[in-house]
Amino acid sequence: MKTKEVKQGQSFLDIVLQNTGSIDNAVAMSLLNDCSITSDVVPGNVLEFSEITNKELSIYFSVDN
Repeated sequence: MKTKEVKQGQSFLDIVLQNTGSIDNAVAMSLLNDCSITSDVVPGNVLEFSEITNKELSIYFSVDN
């Protein structure tokens, strides 16, 4: 599994969209990380993410690019 460190100001749903390209993956990621899709995420925490389902959107919403 791939992982991503949470940055200041990000929500769980931001991270899902940024790393998988689809908000449809929110439930899979919440199960993978044992948290709720409405959970507050703490900067510095590392989350595992599921497969990338829309690479173009993942790149578009990536803060690293």
